[in-house]
Amino acid sequence: MGDYRRSTRACAFERLQPESVKAVRQHIEDQELGDIESTILYCCENTSELKKLGFVASLTGKLTGRFPHGQVHYTGVFVTPDWLFHVLTSAKSGSTVWSAKLKDIEVREHEFRHMIEDAGFSVFGFIGRSQKRVLAFIGLGEEPAAKELESVLREAVQKAQST
Repeated sequence: MGDYRRSTRACAFERLQPESVKAVRQHIEDQELGDIESTILYCCENTSELKKLGFVASLTGKLTGRFPHGQVHYTGVFVTPDWLFHVLTSAKSGSTVWSAKLKDIEVREHEFRHMIEDAGFSVFGFIGRSQKRVLAFIGLGEEPAAKELESVLREAVQKAQST
């Protein structure tokens, strides 16, 4: 499947990579979001390893130098009744966290399937501190945990937008 070998597992927030947990907690504190951890509906971690440089990966990888061939990176994703959190952690780049209010996003099918063979879904909306709506791809494996994440997220988005 695509440029990455991906594997997704459901886990408790505390079972994410220690660097990921630390980065998310700092993000929550910096954004003054309060007690997020006790409201988590679903959490999972994806392990990704770049197998080959495809067209897009060769462009972005060479430009950013983020994910060299063979390097493993981890993506933690969790959903609360009001928020989606995403944390990307790698040995080379450290951790990067973004969050989005569920009422401000849409969950979409992977929009670039025709260009990039990969599993996962896209999120469109106000992500992080963006002043404009942006598109973010969340790459996941084919495991049931990935499908459950998308299902829980879609349901939570629907509930958040109907209140």
